[in-house]
Amino acid sequence: MAYCIVSDVQAQIPKVDLSASTSKPNATDVGGYIAFCDAQIRGVLLKAGYDPDPVDVHALDYLKMTCVLGASSLAERAAFPGKDVWKELWDMYQDNLKSIADGSAPGLTSATGAAQALPESLYTVDPSAVVDPHFEIGSVQW
Repeated sequence: MAYCIVSDVQAQIPKVDLSASTSKPNATDVGGYIAFCDAQIRGVLLKAGYDPDPVDVHALDYLKMTCVLGASSLAERAAFPGKDVWKELWDMYQDNLKSIADGSAPGLTSATGAAQALPESLYTVDPSAVVDPHFEIGSVQW
């Protein structure tokens, strides 16, 4: 199952009518764009060692938005040939693919099931309040 559907793409680019069978692009064309982007996303996930079907809601939302960005940019490119209106969405799509590849996308799990590391806590300890342990020569500290 793809990460997004045609109505998701339509919501991203409302100025392009995808419903008419004679429009360029139409819903069938967009379905092909979705399949293309879905395959690219899955390839990046697998190459990076991540599960291509995550269960984490944040990961699913991120992958859905990534697929929407890619398919929307391709649809805009087809709708407005010779114009650069699609490039901003394409750049955002490429940035998302890079964040998937480097592991900074939210909620991804490895193909072995290990969860991605969570962000570190911002809690800090006042160094002046820390008491150094007292060690004596010859004593065992267990």
